[in-house]
Amino acid sequence: DVSADVSLTEVDPSVARESEILTHPIFHQHHSETQMLRYLKALENRDLALNHSMISLGSCTMKLNATSEMVPVTWPTFANI
Repeated sequence: DVSADVSLTEVDPSVARESEILTHPIFHQHHSETQMLRYLKALENRDLALNHSMISLGSCTMKLNATSEMVPVTWPTFANI
């Protein structure tokens, strides 16, 4: 029997949406899933994301900092403590 339990398919009236959904004009400009995905990809490309800016710079900086932080360990003042 594939009939669903009514309690699983009904929404409790206290939490049911009463306003309209998808009313923003953008939802009326893109009529297919492909068009919507292309729009979302265009937004993503305009975003300044960590994977396109800070992380690339950060990994080099972290390597440089790690190396430069080891230099004082070779100084006699610190090495002979």
